[in-house]
Amino acid sequence: MVGWRNFSNQRWPSEGRGSRLCTAQGTAWGLLNAVTEYVDHEKRARSNDYRMDSAWFGQGAGLKDKALESALALVG
Repeated sequence: MVGWRNFSNQRWPSEGRGSRLCTAQGTAWGLLNAVTEYVDHEKRARSNDYRMDSAWFGQGAGLKDKALESALALVG
């Protein structure tokens, strides 16, 4: 599993886009969206092109896959 406890103590789950909606706050869906927002929009990269490549095919894609697996494990 992704280190949810460590991740949830950072700013993303509470300050990301839509994170304060009652349908997302404190849910596995909210955590998955927080990871996706971080990887797609905030993760440090040389350029937006590198960030997009990572998010779609590289390390970022792997992180999002792990986040999805972890979210499914939390609800399953």
